[in-house]
Amino acid sequence: MRNTILISITLCIFSTISFADGRGNCSHIVRYDERNSRIFVVCPSVGEMNAEQIGQLVTEIFAQFDGPPDEYFISFFAREDLVGYKTDSGLEKAVSSGDWAKAYLGEYYTHSHEITLWPALPEKRVVLQLPLP
Repeated sequence: MRNTILISITLCIFSTISFADGRGNCSHIVRYDERNSRIFVVCPSVGEMNAEQIGQLVTEIFAQFDGPPDEYFISFFAREDLVGYKTDSGLEKAVSSGDWAKAYLGEYYTHSHEITLWPALPEKRVVLQLPLP
């Protein structure tokens, strides 16, 4: 019983920390594609963050794995129902309507330490160099 209460208090504290900066739980991995070295995360506010904040977020995401990441991509989406590759079955309608492109908010690549914001929207695309961890 005592351990259950301690765990509950700890979870409440961490939940408060995660939501205190307005990002929500942007480090929660919703899909992991080990074969293609890609991690999918829902983070509607990633486009409003600066390079330092995104760098911290990337560190939080990779902290969930053992050992340092080698070559990985992190795809940031606005909505969980649109997470995935544009060729995934079930996303055809969202791709053709442009909703998938609008929801695909960012792509981070480990080797360049860069994030491309709005990678599927050439007119909005921005590339940020993130600070090294």
